[in-house]
Amino acid sequence: MVQHHGYEPGDFVDHEVPIFLDGSGGRFTKDPRLRRCGWGWAQITCDLLFLQGQAGGLQGITHTVPRAEIMALEYAIRAILASAARDVTFTLRSDNKGVVIGWGKGAKWCRRTDQASGWARVWSLFPDLTQRNITISVVKVKGHITQQD
Repeated sequence: MVQHHGYEPGDFVDHEVPIFLDGSGGRFTKDPRLRRCGWGWAQITCDLLFLQGQAGGLQGITHTVPRAEIMALEYAIRAILASAARDVTFTLRSDNKGVVIGWGKGAKWCRRTDQASGWARVWSLFPDLTQRNITISVVKVKGHITQQD
């Protein structure tokens, strides 16, 4: 089930406001039999004002944080495509090195990874991005920052 937080499909997604992605494992993250993972994306202004986002849990038997991170990317792109955006660049920020590398390396490289099925869903959206001249930039950010950061 996908939860919408200040966002409904088709809402305006502002390309000038960064989109943050995240995936997470739960209480039993070290035990794959019990592990449950979730994902989310959010638009947050430089004043730390939350604008909108979506979140949900992984479906299926295999729950891993990398799968959750890729699903956050997928749903952020789906939200962008559901909006009226055209001829713009969106910057998506992820603390997951695999998402940043995978997006940078492209679809062919992603087909050879352990997360190929998740990447296939992401890359299936690429023709629609291209058709609307939407560029996606995925950049690495530090996760779990402290006051010193």
